[in-house]
Amino acid sequence: MKKSILILAIGAILFLFCMNVSAQSLDGYYDASSRWGSGWLDLRQPTTLEPGTCFRFTIGGTASKVLIRFLRVDDDPNRPVGIVGGIRNVPESREIIIKLSRRFPNTKQISVHGNPKSWHFDLGGTNGPAILESVEVVPCKSQ
Repeated sequence: MKKSILILAIGAILFLFCMNVSAQSLDGYYDASSRWGSGWLDLRQPTTLEPGTCFRFTIGGTASKVLIRFLRVDDDPNRPVGIVGGIRNVPESREIIIKLSRRFPNTKQISVHGNPKSWHFDLGGTNGPAILESVEVVPCKSQ
């Protein structure tokens, strides 16, 4: 019995280690704007993102709710285009994992948006700014 528990524990540790090792950072430049309460990653080269791809976002700042956006080359950054999943709560871990349900061709920027209001989305009067600390491609968990 004790041997089985030990083997399960070692297996779980190895699984978690492999999950983190297999995360892939995206190539680009991070920046943020306190005025807009947002942070983003400008990709070094436009990239086509395929459905079924999973991403882990690490959110800095004080936002408790955010919007996540994939901006394509021809999209107007002043319009609420490319937003995935609507308003998202930021968990205590400050990490959000999403799985794309559609294709995003020629994506030039990935961003998170906080503050009380972003475009026409009401994120709450006390919501703070969001900073994108990191975004990684990660293996999707089976559901």
